[in-house]
Amino acid sequence: NYYSELARSFKQGKFHLTETPSPALLALSNPYNYALRKQAGVEDFPWDASLYDGKFYIYWGPSPSLFLLFFNDETLTRIEDHHLALVFAFGLFIYSALIVTTFWQKLKNTPVWVYATSLLVLGFSILVTTMLSGANVYETAIFACQFFFIGGCYWAYSTLNDESPVLWKFALAGIHWSFAIGSRVTILPAVAYAVLILLIPFFFAV
Repeated sequence: NYYSELARSFKQGKFHLTETPSPALLALSNPYNYALRKQAGVEDFPWDASLYDGKFYIYWGPSPSLFLLFFNDETLTRIEDHHLALVFAFGLFIYSALIVTTFWQKLKNTPVWVYATSLLVLGFSILVTTMLSGANVYETAIFACQFFFIGGCYWAYSTLNDESPVLWKFALAGIHWSFAIGSRVTILPAVAYAVLILLIPFFFAV
């Protein structure tokens, strides 16, 4: 439950995990050396965490943790990363379904079975079901990133279809894309490209 632990740290005004490295771990010449840790019987180094200045940090985007700040510490101990993965995966499906629905409504002669099949593919694709079957902090970060990125694309596309730009839809697109970058910074090039596409019509209008 990395994200729940990070949320607890945020509530305390800290950016590192609340777990404290043991003196035995800090005494090692190279705490990152797994063989050295095993030889010394030190087992308190969390997987996929960074050790810096006597504190543990996670290097996954912090965005998902921000949505856990409303829960108390007792509840946070019961919220694990795979719970968040399921929530973001469901949200990703909703946004994807909205995009498919928008296109289906524009294509007047498209049969209903094509629309229904598209939704089934989105909901039960091998990629989604495989990731959910063993969801951990990695899958949670990916699902969160995709949820926010596709959500931003939906709101951006929605306002482009309006007769005149709607500022609150632009704001929602920007907020979603900001959280996408905060979930996985590797999405930054895709977000930059999406913003460029969104602004092109305004450049030509000027």
